[in-house]
Amino acid sequence: MRVKEGKNILLADDQKESCIKKTEILTCVGHNVSFAKDGEDIIQKLRKDSHGLDLLVIDLQKSSIDGFDVLMWLRDNNRLGNPSVLILTEFNYSSDIIIERLKPLEATGFLSRGGSQEQLVFAVHSMLYPYFNKARRRPRVPVFIPVVFAFEKKLNEGNILNISETGLFIRTKDCFDAGSTIRMKFAIEGKASSIVAEGTVVWSNNLTGVDMRFNGMGIYFTKIRSDDRAAIASFVKQELDKCWFIGYF
Repeated sequence: MRVKEGKNILLADDQKESCIKKTEILTCVGHNVSFAKDGEDIIQKLRKDSHGLDLLVIDLQKSSIDGFDVLMWLRDNNRLGNPSVLILTEFNYSSDIIIERLKPLEATGFLSRGGSQEQLVFAVHSMLYPYFNKARRRPRVPVFIPVVFAFEKKLNEGNILNISETGLFIRTKDCFDAGSTIRMKFAIEGKASSIVAEGTVVWSNNLTGVDMRFNGMGIYFTKIRSDDRAAIASFVKQELDKCWFIGYF
């Protein structure tokens, strides 16, 4: 999940602790992050130079920041889509009123303020690297699900950070080489029994000398019950309905 060539992100958040956490995770995965303290500061930075900026992450309504005002400024100055804009909000994902207001302002993405770090990274990467998502045959969603997996009779533990009906990414300190076969067991919301599946390691990301929270392996399912695969597909659709990104209106 760590990118080789990071993008330039402007983060607008007037809550210091929240800003530090978002900056830490986005920097961890390889991006360059700068800050804006309020709506006026955002506009001044965009006026000065928006050409090197790839993404603006802004809260829809904070005490000193109003995302609608910034979006309207972008529209009035023919800047819509430059840069892309990810809106954070406490409103319900399916709020028709909010979505209808955002549509003509061309906000590129919309995410709950209370989402996990994995969801934030997933949203940012979905917008910055849309061609990767188009290349995937099945949609994936960010999650945080404990998993137990075995390789050559040795049991290991980790957490699933994203999943699709064809595979998943396991964060773990115990990474195995591409081509290795592992057996795994995990549970998903909406299914009473655990899922037991077998998969092949497609790629392994064993980082050293940097933040290791995204150490792990990309796994492709090779043996999985048809009802378990169907349950995963249903779960993925349910999670996708909670948020939209570019092209999801």
